Amino acid sequence: MKIGESLPGIDNQGAITRQQGLSQDLDQFSLELEKAAQESDHKLKKAAKQFEAMFVSQMIESMRKTIPESDLLDGGFAEDTYEEMLDQAYSEKIADTKGLGLADKIYKQFTSEKAGLSPEHAIDVKE
Repeated sequence: MKIGESLPGIDNQGAITRQQGLSQDLDQFSLELEKAAQESDHKLKKAAKQFEAMFVSQMIESMRKTIPESDLLDGGFAEDTYEEMLDQAYSEKIADTKGLGLADKIYKQFTSEKAGLSPEHAIDVKE
């Protein structure tokens, strides 16, 4: 018997069709996995930036507490609210522009753990 000849009672065309279908299913599954990984990656980056913004906000709040208050301008509750909103905007902008680089370090740490690397390989101290 030659290669490619069909055996009696076996439908080679059906086997080929099933194999092609399986190949297409695997390709589709691979695309879905890649899409899920990218979405997860995007969520991780977003969470790392939010954490950095929260950390910077706490730093700014602590720094603002060290400044003595003046009796010259007393805006009361409105001034306090404005300062909080301003500090939040500063912290978000700092996190978005990679000010401290904390979000990048957090992202690298978590992605290295997902990849199975040990934590000491996650962050390059030379950076």
